[in-house]
Amino acid sequence: MIYLNRNAPGIIARCANSITVVVPERRVGLVRRGNCIRVSSYFGGWPRLLPQHGPGKKHERAIILEAWQRGLVRAYPEQFVRGCIESDGCRHRRIVSGKNYPAYSFKNRSEDILGLFSWTCHLIEVSPRRANAETLSIARRSEVARLDTLMGYTSVEPAPELLPAVERRQGGAEEEVGDAGRLVGDVLQRPS
Repeated sequence: MIYLNRNAPGIIARCANSITVVVPERRVGLVRRGNCIRVSSYFGGWPRLLPQHGPGKKHERAIILEAWQRGLVRAYPEQFVRGCIESDGCRHRRIVSGKNYPAYSFKNRSEDILGLFSWTCHLIEVSPRRANAETLSIARRSEVARLDTLMGYTSVEPAPELLPAVERRQGGAEEEVGDAGRLVGDVLQRPS
């Protein structure tokens, strides 16, 4: 079960679509719970796909990606960064000397998760800086513009040289989710 803000229909749709691609034989349920939408899908293979899940608090246990998961993140670093920002991050404004500057931050109590976010940001040529013990900040204009493009903010038009080759390739999000679904399918077919 994944709980998402009901005011973020794009995130809810991407989440439900991704589950449908990964496990097409299972239904995806959407249930309103207060200001949240619970996205759920019952499937016995989830522990193999998400071996990091377990009892206890995330920041008190190791969160380490399996080799096949690291391969997926390397293949689709933009989607990983976007998912991290959508779940535990935000775009905000910083006031410096009376001027308003946009910035991004990502907050998590798990040092492992902060490390994974930072590693993946470097794959897309974004360098987060430590704001405090639980927060990474991205405030350089070119990097904020890069993330604005990634997150779908249309009010900001970054310079073409900021767009990496991976964004200029053919194929959309559905194709990428399909590729990931095929890779995940390989994992489910392996003997335990």
